[in-house]
Amino acid sequence: MTKELDQDAPEFSTVIEVDEIPSKGLQMQLKADATQREALARRFDILRVDSLSAECRLTLLAGGPMVQVKGTILAVVQQNCVVTQAPLKQSMRVPFSLEFAPASMVEENVELTLEDADPPDVILEGKIDVGEAVAQQLALALDPYPRQDGVNLDQVLDALPEGRKALLDRTEPKNPFAALAGLSNSTSKDDE
Repeated sequence: MTKELDQDAPEFSTVIEVDEIPSKGLQMQLKADATQREALARRFDILRVDSLSAECRLTLLAGGPMVQVKGTILAVVQQNCVVTQAPLKQSMRVPFSLEFAPASMVEENVELTLEDADPPDVILEGKIDVGEAVAQQLALALDPYPRQDGVNLDQVLDALPEGRKALLDRTEPKNPFAALAGLSNSTSKDDE
C-alpha cells in the first residue's frame, strides 16, 4: 500500500494508493529519519529538524473519489533568531486537515480570496504523497521571523560598537519628494 518514490521524490515521501484505502479509513504514523530531517532542514533553509513525526487518518469522503487527510504533526526545529542570529529551538504541534481530489474535480486558474476555503490538492496517478503533505504543512507552520523571548532589536543595535551603529541608520528616511518641494518653494519665491 505504501511505497517510497524514486530519487526525484520529495525528502519525506510516503505514497498511498487511493484505491487501497479501506472504506473504514486508514490510520498512519510517519516518522522522519536523520537523512530525511537533514534534507528537510536544507529545503526549509533552517538550522535543523531535530525530530518530525505525524499521526494521520485518511478517510474516503462520501465513499470516494475524494480523500481527507487529517492529523497532527509533532516537530522540534532549530532556526536562527532574526535579531541575535543565535540558534533558537522550537517545539511544534501542528494540527492539519487536507482534502485531495482527482484532477478532473479540481478547477485550475481559480482566483481565491482569503475567505475562501483552500481547494483540494490533486490526486496524481491515483496516489497521495502523505509524507510530502506533512512536510508542506510543517513548512507553512514555521515562524518566518523567529525571535528569542525578551530580545529587543533596539537593545541589540544599541549594544553594537559605534562604528557599526553608523552603518545602521535607524532615523526616518527622508521623503523622496522633499527636494522637489524645496525646488517648488524656491521657484515660487523667485517669481515674486
